Amino acid sequence: MKNNKLVSIIITSYNSEEFISKSINSILLQTYQNFEIIIVDDCSTDNTVEVVSELNDIRIKLVVNEYNLGYLHNFNKALKYASGEFITFLDSDDYISEFKLENQIRALEDNNWHFCGTQFIKTNRHGRVIGKSNLPLSLIDIRKAISSGELPACGSSIMVRKEVIDKIGGYRDFFFRMSWGGY
Repeated sequence: MKNNKLVSIIITSYNSEEFISKSINSILLQTYQNFEIIIVDDCSTDNTVEVVSELNDIRIKLVVNEYNLGYLHNFNKALKYASGEFITFLDSDDYISEFKLENQIRALEDNNWHFCGTQFIKTNRHGRVIGKSNLPLSLIDIRKAISSGELPACGSSIMVRKEVIDKIGGYRDFFFRMSWGGY
């Protein structure tokens, strides 16, 4: 892939010591390597900060909150540190395919899209597959899902151009009051 634009990968963490190194390592093993990893820890009471601090890679930027902000406010804080042209998200207990960044950047660039997502596989803590997504793929089906109030994407599958985030200003208060069904 000839594209070499910076991707900001945002991870928010809270008591994630058990899984966060697997999440970060799935990023470090990407076929597309021009990225920064922004981790904002939301006052973990376990060893999450120590686990992240032990990973020696200059692309990892760790920010530790002085007080607990909560999940979505933590994402908004992380967005302020993002300098990539593309933004993607990863929950601290998720991991990604080694081709995720490369494939999504190609999709965004080749189609002049501003946003895209992927299907996903849900596993238990032992890595056993316990579910697979069936998200809409066509533009018509995606619009239909959105108009009926569904979110046709998984947070860790999303990639968006930073210009979109800058224009909308991050997560709005509306989302802080919503009750999402879990994946």
